[in-house]
Amino acid sequence: MRPTLGRVESSGPPARPVSAVIDLPSLSWFTNGRTALAHAGRLAAISAGDLILVPSYHCESMIAPFMWLGAKPIPYKIRKDLSIDPSDIAQLREPGIRAILVPQYFGHLRSLEPVSRMATEHGWIVIEDCAHGFFNVGATPLMGLHSDYVIASLPKFFPMLDGGVLASRRHDVSHITTHRAGFREEIRGIVDMFDYAREYGRRTWATGIVNAAVSMARRWHNETTNAGARGSLPASRHGGVDFEPEHLRLSACALSRTWPYGIRRGHHAATRRTNWTALRNKLHGLPGIRFPIESLGSGDVPYVLAIELKNGRAIYPELKRLGVPVYRWETQHPGIAESRCENARRFHFDLVQLPCHQSLTPTDLAWIATTVAGVVRACA
Repeated sequence: MRPTLGRVESSGPPARPVSAVIDLPSLSWFTNGRTALAHAGRLAAISAGDLILVPSYHCESMIAPFMWLGAKPIPYKIRKDLSIDPSDIAQLREPGIRAILVPQYFGHLRSLEPVSRMATEHGWIVIEDCAHGFFNVGATPLMGLHSDYVIASLPKFFPMLDGGVLASRRHDVSHITTHRAGFREEIRGIVDMFDYAREYGRRTWATGIVNAAVSMARRWHNETTNAGARGSLPASRHGGVDFEPEHLRLSACALSRTWPYGIRRGHHAATRRTNWTALRNKLHGLPGIRFPIESLGSGDVPYVLAIELKNGRAIYPELKRLGVPVYRWETQHPGIAESRCENARRFHFDLVQLPCHQSLTPTDLAWIATTVAGVVRACA
């Protein structure tokens, strides 16, 4: 599901200019996006007993930081196209609401102006979850135009295994005190990054040298670090969804903080857009598949291709068994009452995510599309 080290598999012209969350005027770095959400909640003065409006369709790690702060989440409805429903939010207005969390699902950036107007009227803080939307095509970032705080996640767009950003146009977030990982943890992050690339057969111009260096570093690390220290890093580095307050002030590794400034944004954006479109076109018209978002917006740099399956309960396990890199949000946070949103209940079983990142080759994309199509037809 995530990018790996190696060249960007791009065959089209770069999309330029391209903006990013890190272009916003004030930002802080953390070990992951959920930690950035916790700090956004703190800056919004969310405390025990406060209410926060959250989307009915969500990943558990979006909600856990606010539960940790003692807030009570109130779910609002999501439409079939993954847009929020302002009319439902208007019905949920009640005393005690402190903030509203709005995700930019899967990298499709939608205007938050209607939410911002409502928030201004009622004194709410708007927290924009851009874990899926690090980039946009255009000279100016579209993130944060109508929100107080923006969070982003690096591993979804880069080969890093850690990194979260909290940014803002309206407020200073740069004053938050953090501490950096120790030298061993920095080395471990680099080693894990190369191991992840090697696991998928990715090669770089310095494969032999790097592999030798990584092997030496891993042996040194294992010899000098006890088991307790090895387990002290966030679970998010290897796909865990838990929110871990003990890492609240842990900054991103040095490589994670510098990498986004050195990449060719235009090529990354163009490749993701091209891959998204290629997958969509290969699956378009297939019975049993619906695209919640039919086409890319002019500024979108997608995280994944989202497809809704007619029979997700049967198809998803089979795709996983065959090794297709596919993911879905199967559960809602246990602290949230049963959703009033029919779309959210259906999405948890039937809405799946297919990768479109810059590390995928044309062969990868063709195999994914062919395998998905075969399983969908077999389960029809």
